[in-house]
Amino acid sequence: MRRLKSLLYAVPALLLFAPGGQWDYARTSTPDPRVQIQQIISAFKGNVALAAKNLRTGELIEINAHQEVQTASVIKLPIMVEAFYQAREGRTPLDSLLLLDKENVVQGSGILQDLSEGLILPLQDALTLMIVLSDNTATNMVIDSVGLDAVNSRMKNLGLVHTRLFKKVFLPPPKPSEDQKKFGLGVTTPAEMLRLLELLARGDLVDKASSEAMISILKKQRDRDQIPRYISYDNLEGTARGIQVANKTGALDHVRNDVGLVFSPRGTYLMAIFAWNSKDARWTPDNAATLTIAELARVLFEHFENAGANP
Repeated sequence: MRRLKSLLYAVPALLLFAPGGQWDYARTSTPDPRVQIQQIISAFKGNVALAAKNLRTGELIEINAHQEVQTASVIKLPIMVEAFYQAREGRTPLDSLLLLDKENVVQGSGILQDLSEGLILPLQDALTLMIVLSDNTATNMVIDSVGLDAVNSRMKNLGLVHTRLFKKVFLPPPKPSEDQKKFGLGVTTPAEMLRLLELLARGDLVDKASSEAMISILKKQRDRDQIPRYISYDNLEGTARGIQVANKTGALDHVRNDVGLVFSPRGTYLMAIFAWNSKDARWTPDNAATLTIAELARVLFEHFENAGANP
């Protein structure tokens, strides 16, 4: 029996609020999912913040949605956004050629670290590696191409004032700051990532064609352990019912994040879920924070799917 199912019966319904958390629940149209959500959060040994939206109904669910959190590799989504803006503006075409040099080769996720120095690949391919495999070396190559400050300026212009990229992956920051020491690679909030996802879903990031191209890359994401875990590969039997997920994950020893779009025949759902201070630092698909995000995503998905359904 899955951990979620046991939680639904084992924890009293009085657990309505996460310790120290804030709940903002608007425009309810189906039975309140907060009990299930707070049961999952209460069972997790760590902190959770999330923002989710049903684009079909406008229903918004937020828990600590304005809390600044470590992005880990989720910051690679804003980096991709800036690259597509520059491509549309004619400054850095997607077919621009990037050189794999030793200065950008770093450890962690990705395949480029294992390939030969001097490899040349188009910006488009580096972006795909950055998202699909969360390739850290590809990310550093893209940052060199578009510029760190340009990413932050773009996010600010989009109204995402708390979303910032501090440095390249596994390399010293150009301008060390207290925020960088606290958050590492980048910082954001669930609410701001939800806003970015909504612009993307509506075709308003760069233009409709660029938004669709970015979504296409996100749909190729290889890490399916969190938001898609119980949505597209479990009870829904793959994409047989037309369910697709376009997401970007992030992970550190005590952090797991996932932000993404869930496309269903019944509507499009946005989710930005962050879990940190996890007691479980294992790098396995069954890490406690990973499972917590997966369980939260399933509850949100099922709630949004049933919104407005006939009794």
